[in-house]
Amino acid sequence: MEINEKTNECACFTVDFTVATPSGETPIQSLKVGDDVLAYCDKSPKTVKIIKIGHTHINAKVSLPNDQAGYPVRILKNAIADEVPYKDLLITPEHCLFLNGNLVPARMLVNGRSIFYDRSITSFTHVHIQTETHSTIMANGLLIESYLANGNRLSFHKNDSIAVIANHTKSQDKRSTAPAVPARRFVEPLFAKILQRAKQLHTPGQTKPVAMTTESDFHLISDTGLIIHKTREVGGRSLFMIPSAVTSVRLVSRSSRPCDTIGPFVDDRRQLGVCVGDVTFYDSGKSICLSSKKGEKDLEGWYPLEKNNVRWTNGNALLPLAERSTNSLGMLAIEILAGGPYLLEDLDSQHSESLSA
Repeated sequence: MEINEKTNECACFTVDFTVATPSGETPIQSLKVGDDVLAYCDKSPKTVKIIKIGHTHINAKVSLPNDQAGYPVRILKNAIADEVPYKDLLITPEHCLFLNGNLVPARMLVNGRSIFYDRSITSFTHVHIQTETHSTIMANGLLIESYLANGNRLSFHKNDSIAVIANHTKSQDKRSTAPAVPARRFVEPLFAKILQRAKQLHTPGQTKPVAMTTESDFHLISDTGLIIHKTREVGGRSLFMIPSAVTSVRLVSRSSRPCDTIGPFVDDRRQLGVCVGDVTFYDSGKSICLSSKKGEKDLEGWYPLEKNNVRWTNGNALLPLAERSTNSLGMLAIEILAGGPYLLEDLDSQHSESLSA
């Protein structure tokens, strides 16, 4: 996603919505610094002042996943409840909705029907307001958070009563209006309720169903370029024959993100391959435990070590082998504890012609 201050690109869309104020619903473009808006806390509205107004121009990076590309999230009229929102609302994926007393990022509620990434909009200007305290405001009849100031933005240039924000990222600051709760146990029931409502209203699907597989296509690629398939599997361990010239291998498999395969209510956007347990290398009559090797902090293609000494790959993880004897034929035993499901659409890109060792 590219974010610019300038907004003179020809293919541009301005995210437009109305905000509840003491004088009624007001288009956000009509608001200025010093104006009052209504903030909602404990179901009782109170008046707060706008201290800054920001404009962020976003150009989508269409090669990235939808949630990272920069597409706006479209929340259809009536998606949450009757007249909530009372007309379609476009917000950025990380912008939080206030639901059941907590703030939830819009991306975690995308269901492909009543809430979806609007891929027809690849360039737009997002307008947002900052109040004197971080607040819950009403936009198109839906409660959302006001802009939360944080140290991640690159700059904040003021132009009379208008502030132009040059960068906007997900804030890690503490929110004063309500906690941001991305926990699955809270978000998943919300997601299910909103999706069920969309089905009851016969809201058509906006995206194609995705096919998945549980087959990992787990294999090795040696430092010499040889693709090695497992010879057999024993006791949950995949066994691979390793030629003498090989000093390192890559653990290669399909990979997908849990937020894509399980649902966006899972706040895990890691590209996961397989979960690896014990690793043992048999070479020249010796057995060498390589589990400590996979635990090396900066080893390429691995996520941080988890409890019980297990570690996930990203689908292409480097594993150095122990020092080897000349002309030896080794066997590598790798314990795979978990993996998948995987998006089936990745099959073509991840499939390659291979040779069995």
